[in-house]
Amino acid sequence: MLMEAQTITQILQERRDLLPPLLKNDDRYWFLKHTWFKCEPPINSHWAAIVCNESGKGKSYLTMGVVQPCYPDFKPQESIAFTAEQFIKISKEKHPRHFPLILDDAGLSAFSGDALNAKVKRLSKIAQSIRHKHWQIIFNLPSFELMAKSVRITNHYYLEPIWIDYEKQITHAKFQRLKIHPFTGKLKRMNMVKKTLVKNPITGYDDQIKEKILSVAVPKVPDLIAREYENLQSEFKQRFAEESHQQALKEEEKENRPLKKSSFGVREEIEKNPEKYLVEGKFDWMKISDEYKLSDSVSMNLARKLNRKTNGTAL
Repeated sequence: MLMEAQTITQILQERRDLLPPLLKNDDRYWFLKHTWFKCEPPINSHWAAIVCNESGKGKSYLTMGVVQPCYPDFKPQESIAFTAEQFIKISKEKHPRHFPLILDDAGLSAFSGDALNAKVKRLSKIAQSIRHKHWQIIFNLPSFELMAKSVRITNHYYLEPIWIDYEKQITHAKFQRLKIHPFTGKLKRMNMVKKTLVKNPITGYDDQIKEKILSVAVPKVPDLIAREYENLQSEFKQRFAEESHQQALKEEEKENRPLKKSSFGVREEIEKNPEKYLVEGKFDWMKISDEYKLSDSVSMNLARKLNRKTNGTAL
């Protein structure tokens, strides 16, 4: 056991030489060093976090400030997803260790309301199975409670931007460890504790001092990356607005359709002139739907009954 511990310590010492320059030379970013080591041998895990706060409070900039030092080649267009579909697509790609995968709060429709829909189930499975890639995974959302429990339990840490020190170019963030309660199974947020040894002047022995860690420092994201993110977000919002407008037009068109005739009345009319609705000797539900402005399900059901009655041939 001792030899194994020595081996792990030796491996970690060797990996320390590979630390990105910013993390190697600045002790303020011990938290980011921890993030980097978590994705390296012999730990070989992934790092997942939830970043929460109101819109416009700096969640996205905090997130980019966290991932960029550990992955200097970070590009918003490769890593940031604004919808669940984009997140799932990026998760299937091949990228090196420490690659950041971010779901920005613009795509959180997957989490609101029905917490057990198909998208959330897929996100939950991806979050649980993606750890072999050793990536950084971060979810941005306005409130911790908005995230579905099945996705929430796959995360390690909770971050919340508090304030920005513009003079030192640092963002300070609330920091907590996420753990599942062993008895209730509920997820709880816990303050991390830093343990240090201080020599007792009276006894001469080392006393262990425990200090709660309430916040961490994160470097400011480079301006170039910030501009790329803003352009990416702007494009998505414009596309989202256009899609929403088209959807609204479709809904309006649907509402303005003439009143549906009863299925019985429509059936009588079709039986009077069946040739108009036949395709290759069978009643076609699409022709019935276009003619009488019926819903797809009603038209399909009506065509099925007519085909059953006539054995699929003209009357």
